[in-house]
Amino acid sequence: MTKLLPALASLLVAFASTAQNAILSEAELAKQPVTIDRHLVSPAQFDYPKSLAATPKAGKRQAISRIEDLAGSYLMFFETPVTNTVVDYTEVTVAKKDATHITIDGFWVESASTLTAEVNLADGTISIPSQKVYVSSTYGECDLAPWYIDEENGNKVTPVRSVAIPGVFEDGKIILNSYAWGVFINEGTYKDQFMMLGLQTEFSPVNGEDEIELLSTGQKTRNAVAISQQDKVVTVKNFANYGREVNITLNEDRATVYMERQTIYSYYSSESNSVVEYQSYALTDDGKVDSSANVTGTITKNAVELGRWALLIKTGATTYSGIAYNSYKLCYTDGTKFDAASVEPTMAENVVATRYFNLLGIESARPVEGLNIVVETFADGTRKASKRLF
Repeated sequence: MTKLLPALASLLVAFASTAQNAILSEAELAKQPVTIDRHLVSPAQFDYPKSLAATPKAGKRQAISRIEDLAGSYLMFFETPVTNTVVDYTEVTVAKKDATHITIDGFWVESASTLTAEVNLADGTISIPSQKVYVSSTYGECDLAPWYIDEENGNKVTPVRSVAIPGVFEDGKIILNSYAWGVFINEGTYKDQFMMLGLQTEFSPVNGEDEIELLSTGQKTRNAVAISQQDKVVTVKNFANYGREVNITLNEDRATVYMERQTIYSYYSSESNSVVEYQSYALTDDGKVDSSANVTGTITKNAVELGRWALLIKTGATTYSGIAYNSYKLCYTDGTKFDAASVEPTMAENVVATRYFNLLGIESARPVEGLNIVVETFADGTRKASKRLF
């Protein structure tokens, strides 16, 4: 269900977490802390939607030419009712079902049931009706549904199965940001109790992978990531399979990079009653922590690579030992190149002509808004076609 820390780490200090999928009575919801996955949160901290009508509307929409363009692998990130806190992620697979519907596998948990969603290509919108999303071995079938907090009924978290969860397509992503969603038990003693509550949700297309290597064993693990670039910054979602977004910054020479110390993973520990954070630290060549330095590395058109680094567990002002890594490598898997100006292109990479086509094969003088087929002709006469979003 939740991505846990690697089991074979050489310097791992384990912290117990709260029970997953804990169920509370309606009365307890208003009086006691609420367990959501590994996060124990007081109801006073919840940013509850008071009504469905009051929730924010979806953002800008992007028309889609073909429903097939939505198919592929995505990373699903979502927030809990703890404002702006990403609690988890899962890898989601989207496929075409028919001319107006897609299927979604992996929503919330890897073992989720296959969802069906309706797509409006012209409006660039998606609608997910309430349906079975999960089967618990203890509580039975569970539905996906929007929810709100009923202040007149003891602050009860109330599912609304008659309303579909809407979203939009934006910059190649699927965004569910109009309503809160939840996973609710369908029947029995615990009917309408929640297994999970979510807020703003984003499906980011998988366009790359990273590779981490444990210092002690040399074991390498590859993970799906979503990569984006801005001037001098490479952003990685699902860095090292921890579900977080991490920025790697280019130095002025455009050939070397650094990663500032930041939280790579965190959860709330009920035993210590505090947030447990795993923060990134640089390691020297002999494996010692250098708390005064950033993690450093290099960038080429084909990869971003970092040297030795570690995740150290931090609770409050106390830092403990953690996990040591020998290296980190980041690559695109869709043919995109990193923007490293110091890396000189070969003759084959010198583009001498660029043509733009829509998904129907009609050529235009410039890119159209949305997905384009871009055909590049290089100085040596070779050509390359790729799909790009403008």
